[in-house]
Amino acid sequence: MPATDPTLNLITANNRCFGTIRYDAEAAQSDYNQELNFSAGQLPSTYFADDTADSYWSCRLRPLHEAGFAVTERSCRLYFAVAGLPSTALRSDLKYNTEQVEGVIYKSKYYVFVRLGVTHGTINNTLTDLTAEAQTLSTDQLRNANLNKNVSGPTRVVYVNEGELTGTFWAHKHSGWGSGFGRRAYEGMYRPLELRDFRIDANQVAQAQATGNGYRNSLNLIPDDYHRIHPGHALILTTALADYYEHNVPTVNGVTGTTIWDNLLNLSARDQIYDPGQTINGVSVAQYQMIAGEEYFPLRAMYAREHQKLAIYNMIGAFQP
Repeated sequence: MPATDPTLNLITANNRCFGTIRYDAEAAQSDYNQELNFSAGQLPSTYFADDTADSYWSCRLRPLHEAGFAVTERSCRLYFAVAGLPSTALRSDLKYNTEQVEGVIYKSKYYVFVRLGVTHGTINNTLTDLTAEAQTLSTDQLRNANLNKNVSGPTRVVYVNEGELTGTFWAHKHSGWGSGFGRRAYEGMYRPLELRDFRIDANQVAQAQATGNGYRNSLNLIPDDYHRIHPGHALILTTALADYYEHNVPTVNGVTGTTIWDNLLNLSARDQIYDPGQTINGVSVAQYQMIAGEEYFPLRAMYAREHQKLAIYNMIGAFQP
């Protein structure tokens, strides 16, 4: 019997849209000049959108996080992938001198971005177009270009199609990533396309996905309050994410990355039971049904990160089909 939680019912193979993945902290600290590697030991997030016609529901599955395992409650959200320097003014950043670069790729004064969309069909079509419109680079070519700071030419997005960083997208901004003091530190390098998303009302979906003359009006939906915007990690295609889980996620207590990737879909197959595995005053804490919006095994409740990881691996490994 399918899961009774409507959000967990979205966790199916057909509804997988994209993922996000974290780079080494050293990469960001060097402004992506060096150490362009995925952060070791992570279980990257996957984003799901209902493939039912006219549905606007989507959610995020976050397996391993300091706050614990969680599936965010389904909502109507608009997703962007943005390359540029960190900022707390996304709306003005993207609206300032907005121009179309090619197809789904746009630029503003100091940013390169792609509006992914709201609905399953629109997001998938946008990612297909983005992959086709982007130039291709291998991981080694990307690393060498950024190490030598010799990226030049017109504004563009590149897609990594070979090596460790396969499935990710990076951008070059012809006029640079900033102005004033320190600007030269960022020149001549690609920056990753990272997720930005926020909740909108159902009656705003048409505005959010408008094309042609209506495209710029969709940017007016970006909240002025940056706290209402979720800043995600780097965009990665689901095919590449599946490969990452298979080949890069370490096995813990016999639970492999492939088992995790496959077993996460069991969240929609039936109601899964959460077993805290704890006792209070000699009494075992009761098991209960898992639901969206709940955080399971947060780090603050565990002895250490490895203890948290073991608990989450064991929980996912026990999900029943």
